Amino acid sequence: MSPNPPGDAVTAAASQLRELIREGRELLKDLRAERRAVEALVAGVRASVEAAVEARIEDAVTRQVAELGNATQKAMQKSVAKVGAEFDRLARIYLGTERQPGGTLEELTRKHLARRLLDRPNSGGN
Repeated sequence: MSPNPPGDAVTAAASQLRELIREGRELLKDLRAERRAVEALVAGVRASVEAAVEARIEDAVTRQVAELGNATQKAMQKSVAKVGAEFDRLARIYLGTERQPGGTLEELTRKHLARRLLDRPNSGGN
């Protein structure tokens, strides 16, 4: 006969298996706690990265809008100056202080009216 009866071996094996199951459950519990800690860390890093990206985007947009505003203002000033210069030129032409290749405004107007009168079909009573 063996020193340990077969029932003792089964009881010892069952006890050992229960101990291993208990340790496995404790390990699983620890792993789940670690997973939650890692998920919390990832969420914190994600929020931090999102905030940093948002801040960089906002800074870039603000800078570009300011640059666009400056460029637009310069273009408007240039356009206003160009229109003003053209009005000044037209005033000089109108006042006769600036001659055009075809003559003064008065001379150009007379030539134009004369051409229109000559080009007009004869409106006689026929």
